[in-house]
Amino acid sequence: MKEWKQRYRDMGNLFWVVIVILTLVVVTELYCVADIFRQEEPDKALTGIYGLNIVCLAFVCVQVLRLDCRKLLTRRTVRIFTSSGLAVLTYMVVRGHLDDYITTSDATDALHDSALIYLLGFLLLFVGEIVRRAVRIKEEQDLTI
Repeated sequence: MKEWKQRYRDMGNLFWVVIVILTLVVVTELYCVADIFRQEEPDKALTGIYGLNIVCLAFVCVQVLRLDCRKLLTRRTVRIFTSSGLAVLTYMVVRGHLDDYITTSDATDALHDSALIYLLGFLLLFVGEIVRRAVRIKEEQDLTI
C-alpha cells in the first residue's frame, strides 16, 4: 500500500476515479447482459458487444493504473499508451463485425458511439507517440550532459 501511495501521489484522485468508474460501468454492463439473457430470444451479438465493452474498459483502466507518476517519460509509458490505443481499435474492428449481426432493432440506436471510441483509440496512439518523442529527446539531453 505504501508503494501505491507513492506511485499515485501525484495523480491526485485519479486512482479512485478510475476504480469507481470501472466498478460502475462493469456493474451496468453486466446488468445489460443479464437483461438480454432474460429475453425469450437473447441477441448474442449484442451480448458480445457488451462483453467487449467490459473487457476493453477493464483493459484501459488497468493500463491507466499501471502508469507511474514518478517516471512518466519512460518507454513503459509509451507501451502502455500504445497497447491501450491498439486494444481500443481492435475492439472497434471486432465490434463493427458484431454490429452486422444484431437482431434487436431497438439496440442499434444506442450503438452509434463508434466514432467517439475510434477517436479515443487514435488519441491514445497519438499520446503514445508524443511520449515516445519526449523520451527520445530526454535521452538525447541526458547523453549530452
